[in-house]
Amino acid sequence: MRRLIAASLTVLGLSVGAFAQDDPAPPAKPAVRVTRDLTLLAAGKYRMVQSWSETGTETDELEGGKPPRVKEIPASNRFTFAVEIGPPTGEPTGPKLVSVLVKRVEMRTILSDEDVSYDSDGPPAKQSEPLVRQFAGLVGKSTRAGAAAFSDGEGFSGLDAMWEAYGKAHPEMSRAAEANLKNYGDARFDRMFTLGLDLLFGPEAGRAKGQVRELRVGEEFTVDAEKPGIAMKPTMVPHAC
Repeated sequence: MRRLIAASLTVLGLSVGAFAQDDPAPPAKPAVRVTRDLTLLAAGKYRMVQSWSETGTETDELEGGKPPRVKEIPASNRFTFAVEIGPPTGEPTGPKLVSVLVKRVEMRTILSDEDVSYDSDGPPAKQSEPLVRQFAGLVGKSTRAGAAAFSDGEGFSGLDAMWEAYGKAHPEMSRAAEANLKNYGDARFDRMFTLGLDLLFGPEAGRAKGQVRELRVGEEFTVDAEKPGIAMKPTMVPHAC
């Protein structure tokens, strides 16, 4: 078997060499210039979806020499947004804005062995009450940022006020409101509109205002970028792009 494989590889190598001698190399594919400038976004209405899912495990050590009990703990999170690019509403011209409206919220997790889920478009009877209390008010809320101002360092504004009001109206949920403000408030959209810039333009890219990079179709490269690790500890992670 080894001899047959070696022979096949040798023939393949010879045929490739002959092909290279007889035929010219294919022309290089044209470069594409990638420019970081939100003001170049075409005016219009868009749909944006951001989601993640993960599966963890929980191990219970049992007494009496019994084997440990291991159970999976799935979690998922999916947000759907309507995004509008253009001048302020009702004005034919003006500084270009990025306006985002929360259209749908879908969440699932396991709490104390109970499958807890919420879908803002689903039947009310099937929704987990704790998630409904926290996230039902998020649907229909909006946030926005100036396209040029965002590149200069300003962030999105509009959702934080909702979470702050929720925490005041429900003091028993103030800790949850504070956590939700960080994860599902305006900062979420700041992160969404800077996602991947460190991979394209380097770890110090920040908002990468005006930065340009040339790429070619089919080009592959690997970048080490710092991401949150276990217990949110910053960890260098290789990314194949």
